[in-house]
Amino acid sequence: MEELPTSIVLDGFKKSNPNDYKLVSQFQDWYFDSFMDVLGIYIEWRPKTKNPRGFLDRILKKWGVKQWIPEYPSAVIKKMIGNSYTTLCINDEATISMALSALLVDGSIGKQLKERAVVCINRQSSDLLLIEAGHKDFSTAKHFWGNLRDLIIAK
Repeated sequence: MEELPTSIVLDGFKKSNPNDYKLVSQFQDWYFDSFMDVLGIYIEWRPKTKNPRGFLDRILKKWGVKQWIPEYPSAVIKKMIGNSYTTLCINDEATISMALSALLVDGSIGKQLKERAVVCINRQSSDLLLIEAGHKDFSTAKHFWGNLRDLIIAK
């Protein structure tokens, strides 16, 4: 597989999946640096291996997250926000970006990555994180996250 620039991958996905692209584009607008970094690295890395397993964990470690952050109760998330909101955001943005990158490049998302992305989307759509992120319109944000979750689950 020849390495493709991110613009070609995004354009190809837009042409073949225009409705799904709208969600990917909105995520890209909100998390441009994280998404484009993961997509670019994935596009470069993917042809070198048959199995994308482990890619997310390597990205997280490279970005300073010791291990993927699983689902926790609200009380634990409150403590995490107070201690290291940035780490939590990096974890979730990288995970969702990785799932979308796999979708764009491979056309599918592996089971474990899909499960992790759904945990991150659910966390990002929680009132706790919407408040912390400064969202003013919860209904629009929750609608977006719900649609993105549906897209990830469907693939």
